[in-house]
Amino acid sequence: MASLEFPNNLSGLDDAKAVADPKNVIIFPDRIVVQTPPDYQPDDSDSTRYLGLQEFRERFTDTELTGISASEDPLVRKALVKITTRDDRRVPFSEETRAVLNHMVSIGLLASDRPEKLLE
Repeated sequence: MASLEFPNNLSGLDDAKAVADPKNVIIFPDRIVVQTPPDYQPDDSDSTRYLGLQEFRERFTDTELTGISASEDPLVRKALVKITTRDDRRVPFSEETRAVLNHMVSIGLLASDRPEKLLE
């Protein structure tokens, strides 16, 4: 395998996450691309970092928080449930977190530079 493409929706994200590791998940406005060997490029630089839930929330602007909390997008709603129900009250700086933030860019909830700033 090298690259797989899925639609940019909840089902597509679930299918992308189901692809066996190692993999990179890249979210575009119209599709989700999963890179597997030999195209896979590991990025473990921040995979074990965490940020407290409140500190992560405080990195968002009021406008961003209002848009995110009002969103009816299924990927955004699923992410909110997963983050707010974590037992450790921490947000992992993971591939999944990056994928959701990139999806928020693709639907206009975040500016294109925000995912990197949120995960600094």
